[in-house]
Amino acid sequence: MRVKVSALITLVVARSLVPALCGPLKSLPVPTLPHATAQVTVAAGTPQLGAALRSCLAAIGCRLVDGSNPAALRAASSDRLWAKLHSTQVPLAVVFPRSADQVAKAVKCARNAGVKVTASMLQIWRRQLLGYSVRAGTITIDLTELDRAAVAANKATVVVEAGALLGRAYYEVWRQAGEGYGLVAGTCPNVGVAGHILAGGFSYLSPQFGLSCDSLLSLEMVTADGQVVTAARSQNPDLFAASCGGGGGNFGIATRFLLKLHRVARTYTQASVEIDAEHGLDFLMHWQSKILAAASPSLFCEINLRSRGRVSVHFAMAGNSLALKSELRQLGVLNSPWLPGSSLPQGSVQELSWIKLMVEAAGSKAPNHTVEALLDSAYALSQRDYFTEKSWFVSKALPRQAFADIVTAIEAAGAVVTLNSIALRSAVHRQASNATAFPWRNAIYRLKAARHTEKEGEIPLLDKAVQKVQKVVAPLLPGQPAYLGYVDGEASADPLLSYYGSNLGWLQRVKSRWDPSGFFSTTPLAIPLASSTRN
Repeated sequence: MRVKVSALITLVVARSLVPALCGPLKSLPVPTLPHATAQVTVAAGTPQLGAALRSCLAAIGCRLVDGSNPAALRAASSDRLWAKLHSTQVPLAVVFPRSADQVAKAVKCARNAGVKVTASMLQIWRRQLLGYSVRAGTITIDLTELDRAAVAANKATVVVEAGALLGRAYYEVWRQAGEGYGLVAGTCPNVGVAGHILAGGFSYLSPQFGLSCDSLLSLEMVTADGQVVTAARSQNPDLFAASCGGGGGNFGIATRFLLKLHRVARTYTQASVEIDAEHGLDFLMHWQSKILAAASPSLFCEINLRSRGRVSVHFAMAGNSLALKSELRQLGVLNSPWLPGSSLPQGSVQELSWIKLMVEAAGSKAPNHTVEALLDSAYALSQRDYFTEKSWFVSKALPRQAFADIVTAIEAAGAVVTLNSIALRSAVHRQASNATAFPWRNAIYRLKAARHTEKEGEIPLLDKAVQKVQKVVAPLLPGQPAYLGYVDGEASADPLLSYYGSNLGWLQRVKSRWDPSGFFSTTPLAIPLASSTRN
């Protein structure tokens, strides 16, 4: 009997380069597994594991949930997907490894059974939007029990296991290093560290320090033949570059990351302002032409376009409130038609530490305002709903009419459009577009359209909502450059080019070197082998 396996898997970080999380890493043996080059055929799913495969997985010594308990299997797989819309498939089994060695053994079991594996919910967390991390007829390797983080004694680096969520990583850096250090990572605590880094990763700190993956120093990865390898700039550099924006599960299974920590300011200031419809379009044009060009790298800006032409703007900046106000005056935000006064609206300004800024940014995803709230992933899952998202990178200013048309689309579809600044002086631009897998380093901002609902009857409206926005922006953005973090099978006529651009060719060669049989190719958006003919 042939079986297809969809493994929830993650990356490993160079044992020779990272501090131990639970005993010295060198004490963990590296398994030597035979290299299989034959093409693995994925057959239709079956309701139960074969006896030999189940015995092999059970012998690994980690938790195993399979079809012998259907309710437990669903609870361990599709019920934990963030995207409720695609929580419809159930795998053959879920394996919960606690070490890279157990991941490697699970890969060996699957390969010997003629079974494919895919990456975990955490490595490709946004692929949950399409249900790619839990597939019928597959085995899921879930790394949520591999979630520790250890800060180095000199506080220069942190090792984070790939099953950790961003909330856990933020919390452990704060607990072990103190408030003067921070990670370059996103603001949603329930996002997996691995998926975030492998997609590139954006942060409030990105204007200063680049993408999340730009702070990656090394990683460990379980390859298709069950080997545990190190990737860094000086060791397997092709795999290292591909892991910065190349997506989870394409080349192997990550289990640990060695990340650079950054000194952060003692105080951050955030402020939110509302701009009325009369001045909304004027402000957006000013933002594109002036603010993005001249803003300090320590300033982050997020804009939400809302119904009836209203614009909500959120600023966050290193420094106190006087520093933020000075910056906004220089940028023409204050003393302007949209904000006539010389100060921000009363009650809109908040000074706080970096870790508290992350708690506040978590918003409804954190049940309270304590740092410990970042650890409550169960709360986040309880808030999940049905939603669809699309994203685009914008490299030059859009015309005024485009924003007017977007506002019209929002009114018609009930969507929300968010603009995240990257800016001309951003550290994201410091690397060449082909230096890593992430290709859109010349972008000045990211545009995202989304619609959410809690009502099943409104599900058919979700795609239609974001497609209305897509109809406006697509003609203005050749190739529709998109963010892999908001993966979408209909990003464009050629989604792979939307995500990887001109880097797709060399990423295919990396894929062919590290996964020559396509063992990890289990989704429609997997990077194809170099020999593949793409339609």
